[in-house]
Amino acid sequence: MKIFIVLLLFLFLGCTSSPPPRWENPDKTDKEFRADVEECRFLSTRSEGTRMGGLEVTDQSRLFDQCMKMRGYQLVQKEAEEPEPKK
Repeated sequence: MKIFIVLLLFLFLGCTSSPPPRWENPDKTDKEFRADVEECRFLSTRSEGTRMGGLEVTDQSRLFDQCMKMRGYQLVQKEAEEPEPKK
């Protein structure tokens, strides 16, 4: 049981300390990016009927990802920025 708790702790710390991925498309401006995100969120939240909560969130996430990819964006995992050495 103790090993399980320690593993969960390391998993939690690993997930919370890594930088989040970012959608990137060098050909688009920030204004275009925000408009694309807003439209993809709107399209992904339009759902027909009612489903179980967890399944609906998973479907919305998948639809949002597909929408962003169709608009030419790539999901890029950013590396943590190292602080510059002090002089």
